[in-house]
Amino acid sequence: MRYSIVFILVVLMSSFSIENDSKFVGDFSNTVENSVLYIRANGNFYFIYRYEMSTSWTNGTWKSKADTIFFEMVPVYDTVELSSPTRDSLILSVDSIPSRKSVKHMDGYFGVKQNMRKAPDKLMYLNGDLYQILINGQPDDKPKKGNPVKYFKRSTSAPK
Repeated sequence: MRYSIVFILVVLMSSFSIENDSKFVGDFSNTVENSVLYIRANGNFYFIYRYEMSTSWTNGTWKSKADTIFFEMVPVYDTVELSSPTRDSLILSVDSIPSRKSVKHMDGYFGVKQNMRKAPDKLMYLNGDLYQILINGQPDDKPKKGNPVKYFKRSTSAPK
């Protein structure tokens, strides 16, 4: 009997947590920078930042506490063969698939970079959108000296 009550409480608490986390799931576009944040229900995220001819991407995991979402980068590495087959080095991959490369085949490593522009460490959920958090713990939701508020707006048509 005692174990049944504990089991029921655990199930209820976990279903509340999943329902509470679902508000973070979706696609968000930054209102000022050309960046997109994809937050998935499986606990993963994907962040893309584009600037002129460069693209930066970051993927990782997320978790939430109350109205704050926390992001942790999970780096993807390529193994690069240096001057001899016995010497290797790890570098951040340009795509999400780890691979082995030789120094001769490094052409694609200039336009796209992993984590060149870091994803936010944490954001606060407010009225369906995600805001940066100020030092005092409040959302950065007020314009300052003519600068627009920079936040991630929930998007139904975020660019892929």
